[in-house]
Amino acid sequence: MAQQQLSTDAITGGLLLLAGGGLLALTWHYPSGTLSEIGPGMILQVSGASLAVLGGLMLLRSLKQSVVREGESRPLALRPFVVPAAMAAFVTLLFGYGLRLPVSVWPGFAA
Repeated sequence: MAQQQLSTDAITGGLLLLAGGGLLALTWHYPSGTLSEIGPGMILQVSGASLAVLGGLMLLRSLKQSVVREGESRPLALRPFVVPAAMAAFVTLLFGYGLRLPVSVWPGFAA
């Protein structure tokens, strides 16, 4: 049985998990406030928790991922579009509809 090495995704996920957990631990005592009156620790705590969650997901995904054999290819057609589309949808839903900020969600010609 061949020895399996850690992939760069596993190492990066572990580092992100540690950085996010460390940031969350360092800023835990700061008051977070409420959504209408954000305290000094809210952005730092949300950033740390987000880094930790994303790092954990990246680490788990890399550990579950099967090793690609030589000659095997993976479909890459949609990958460049998934992350920008997800971030655009999230920002639109959060700021445009969730928080109801006075920003135009659609450009002027599409409204």
